Order: sequence, then C-alpha cells, then structure tokens
Amino acid sequence: MVWEPLLELITPIFYIIGATFLFFIFLYFLHRFIKMSSLKFKTQAKQRGEFVDLKSYKTKDGYDLSLNGQINKKNKKIIISIHDFKSTKNEYDNLISYFIKKNLDIDIIAYDQRGCGKNAVYKDASQATFISDLDEIIESINEKYPKKKIILLTSGFSSHMALYFSSNPKIEKIIITSFKINKGYRNGISNIIKCIIGFIFYQKIKLKDKLNGIDLIDDEKISKEIDVNHLEKGTYTFRETLQNYIIKRRTKKYINNAKCKITLILPNLDIYTKQKKLAKFINKLDKQKYKLNTLKDCKHFWLYKYNEQNFENIISKI
Repeated sequence: MVWEPLLELITPIFYIIGATFLFFIFLYFLHRFIKMSSLKFKTQAKQRGEFVDLKSYKTKDGYDLSLNGQINKKNKKIIISIHDFKSTKNEYDNLISYFIKKNLDIDIIAYDQRGCGKNAVYKDASQATFISDLDEIIESINEKYPKKKIILLTSGFSSHMALYFSSNPKIEKIIITSFKINKGYRNGISNIIKCIIGFIFYQKIKLKDKLNGIDLIDDEKISKEIDVNHLEKGTYTFRETLQNYIIKRRTKKYINNAKCKITLILPNLDIYTKQKKLAKFINKLDKQKYKLNTLKDCKHFWLYKYNEQNFENIISKI
C-alpha cells in the first residue's frame, strides 16, 4: 500500500515522542517526590533562636513556640518533652507539675509544635520545621548551659521524628513513651483520594484521620480534650504524610545507628502499636542499642494522665 512506507517512517518518530513524554513525566514525579520528602527547612533567619521568659521559644524565623516547664542553671540534666503529631504540650502538664512538686534536680520543658496548641496557625506545615525547631532548642540549651545533659522525652509519631537526633552528640538519651508503628484506624476513601491528588497536583491538600480520645486514654476529661484538639487542629497536609512515612521507615536505622542511650517505655494497649507488629519491629533492632519496658493496661497517651507511679517510672529511666 502507498501508506506503508510513510507508516514505517513515522512510527519510530511516534515511539520517540512517546518515550520522551514518559521520561519527562517520570522526571516531574521524581522532582515532586524529592521536593516533598525533603527535611531541609529553608527560611530567611531574622534572629537567633531564644527562650522568652520560659513562656515561649522564638525561632530564627520569628515564630513563637508556646512553652511550659522550668530551667535551673544549677541542675545537670534537662528533659525536652515532645508531644505527638498534631497533639499539644498539655500531654506533659501533669508530669511537669510533678517535677516541680517534688523539687527534683532535673529541668523539664515542653513546647507546642508549629500550628499546634496555643501557637499561631502555620500554613507551610512540614516535618522539616519540626527538625529545625528542635535542633534550634537543643543548640540554645547547649550554648547557654553547656554542662547540662539533654534528654528527649517523646510521644507517638514524634518519637520517630526525634530519633533523627539519635546520632547527635549533644543528646544523652531518648526516652520513647509510644510509637505509631501501625494505623490505629482504617483509611477512609476520602483520605486515599486526597493522597492521590496531593502526590500528583497539590502537596498542601488537607487530610484528617479518624480519632476517638477514649481509645487513647482511660480518662474521660482528657479524652474530650484530645477530641476537641483533633477537631480544631488535627488536619495535616499530604506532604507531612509523605515525610512521616519516610521517617517511620528509617526508625530501625536510627535506633541501630544511635550514639545515645534509647529507652522504650511502651504501653501494651496502644492501638497504634499492635503487639505482633511491635514484636516484628523489635526483632530487627540491635539489642545493644535500646532498653525495652512494657506497661500493662496502659493506652497510647498514658503519660498524659496524672499517675505518680508512671511519673516515677520515667524518673528512674533518666
């Protein structure tokens, strides 16, 4: 046929155009993935990070992190308490009150992460800011009190994030009070669709997980506080979801390569840490790198509730 020579001529051209198109599509998604998963916080520094009368910490870009706790220059140790993802520093209010009541020679502070608790809304939500802010706080303490030993006390998903600092020579110990190894609730179809949209088009698309406070703590008053906080400030972006996933995948590596002491105090009734999942996770860890303690009949936010026995358990691990 008269068209056969022409088809033989243009067919390779179509293949080349198609392959080139697919190559550029691949580069587009690769670029998006690298950009969204980056944990580097780029901002124009306005000042040096500093504590403001122990009521807040002003970061280098001028954002105020609400703060609670006490620092005594004579004490040799300080605990930086880090609340769960999209939770609040209220997790540690009772623990801090207990430290003050007992007049312990250990400093303790807790702060609200960006966009959480009493802090202002933060539109560019990213786990890169979590790492940057915590690094600033550590540096400020080390600079002002160079002899103090720094301990990180962590909760939930922030435990995975805090392990990013497990090789930091300024950190003496990380005490983990809960993990998020598995999903506590099934993903709704809405979140799945939003994740697809977030990956392809808009990384700042908002998602929200199901959450019921009573599943996380045996205290009706606190569980209602958790529900209210989740309703008001529980949304997060697809970018944060991706970063959380990547950090969680690195958890075993962070623990096995840690240069500081790591203590795991994990509740046995945590919906985010099923026992079979935990056993599989623990089996992949270097036993020389951590100490594991299991709390019976305790849920995810066990440290939120006033319980002197639990508080003394924390103190004994410092």
